Amino acid sequence: MMLRRYVFAFLLALAPPAFADLVTTEALQVQNMSVGEFLDWHDAVKRRAATKEFDALSRTEREQLAAAQAEIRGALDGKESMAELDDAGRLTVFNAHEKVLALVNKAEDERLICTQKKRLGSHRHQLECRTVAQIRESREGGQRELLRTRTCDPRTGCGGN
Repeated sequence: MMLRRYVFAFLLALAPPAFADLVTTEALQVQNMSVGEFLDWHDAVKRRAATKEFDALSRTEREQLAAAQAEIRGALDGKESMAELDDAGRLTVFNAHEKVLALVNKAEDERLICTQKKRLGSHRHQLECRTVAQIRESREGGQRELLRTRTCDPRTGCGGN
């Protein structure tokens, strides 16, 4: 019984970085939140889901989002703090919250970011638009390329695979 509480506390401690992925005015941390703040955050997500910001969410995903938030509301109904939840309630809230984060972050991956790039040899700017997922993949690909081991072969020379 005590081990489960420590595991849940550990899992809750892992949750704050997920909040940082969201584009919000403030990166909130679950362990520092009251039930009211937690529900306010989920209300804000619900309002955002009704806008064009989350167009990437399918109808099924929107229903899953609403169901997960209903689970959270049900588990936290009448509670003043997260400490009032029993183990099953904590697990319900944690799993439903992670579901919401997964759905929201997927939609965030589809967000388009446009930048103006100056073309080489020109004074004209070119508009370049990519999704958050494309930007992340490009960055990770560049890091993989930098970390890739290169070998020199006496027959073919250096710089090859």
